[in-house]
Amino acid sequence: MSKLLWLLLLCVGLMPMVYADVSTAPEGWETKSIRDETRPDFSYDPKGGPDKQGAFIMKLDNRNGLDGRWVKTFAVKG
Repeated sequence: MSKLLWLLLLCVGLMPMVYADVSTAPEGWETKSIRDETRPDFSYDPKGGPDKQGAFIMKLDNRNGLDGRWVKTFAVKG
């Protein structure tokens, strides 16, 4: 019985990672891809990263040629 409870707690703990999405990304950040058919899955985990300050996630699968990126435009004074 304790193994089942342990598995349930693990699944509940991982749910935020599975359901984190791009809309929770910090202001100004967006995703880009050349074509929709080569677009990987993007998400943002606000509690991810080594310091728990947030993590930008790009998930690739077994399709060849997936390409994408997180981008943000910064003002530059010259």
